[in-house]
Amino acid sequence: MRSLPLGNKFGIPHDLVNAIMLPPVIAYNASANVDGYARVAALLEPRKPAGSAAQLADSAAHEAAGIVACLRADIGIT
Repeated sequence: MRSLPLGNKFGIPHDLVNAIMLPPVIAYNASANVDGYARVAALLEPRKPAGSAAQLADSAAHEAAGIVACLRADIGIT
């Protein structure tokens, strides 16, 4: 993630830029690391699985971005 240029240009702290950019970065990269992002989703929002392992991993990987966006909103970062 290239947060340094954004932070420098707009005077936003590095950690805040990372929090803002994380959901779209996860969404963009989900298909490149399905298992990894599925694990992130499962750790942040455990649920009962339904479907094949491959379907679950792909779905969870794409849900990881939404879960992180909700977490970000929960702590007041919009």
